[in-house]
Amino acid sequence: MFIKNKKGMMDDFFDLLFTSLALFFIIFFVQVILDTDAETKTEITLTELHNFENDVQLLHLLDYPLSDGKNQKMRDIILQYVDAHNEALFKEKMREYFEKNNLEGRIAVYNSQDYLLDKEPLFSFSNVVFGAGKVSEVELLTGNAGHDSITVVLTT
Repeated sequence: MFIKNKKGMMDDFFDLLFTSLALFFIIFFVQVILDTDAETKTEITLTELHNFENDVQLLHLLDYPLSDGKNQKMRDIILQYVDAHNEALFKEKMREYFEKNNLEGRIAVYNSQDYLLDKEPLFSFSNVVFGAGKVSEVELLTGNAGHDSITVVLTT
């Protein structure tokens, strides 16, 4: 086939290019949508929901007001116990919190650098025998000069 007129050649080329790209993306999106089944989507949704619930629970723990008359929150107490190296009082406060809120799980306080290196926690409390649940973590700054930040990890 010989081209007799070159005036519409570029228009025809861009029409072909646009149609090819549109067809490619339509087929791609249909394949992605049809490739995942309802069970996979349900599993992903439930995992994300559980992760969100863990995050909310950890934030509730850290913002939990104490009834000691000093207008302190649990995060302040955790930082004080880390500074004073008082694991017994940490465990007592965590036991009270877990019993009052009817929770099962494990909480651990790490030096942030130690947490990244998978070292042992500074303090930990657990009221379960086997805890292989979902993990939530948050990093706190001590606010005192010369101290490293700490990471609080909740497993439920």
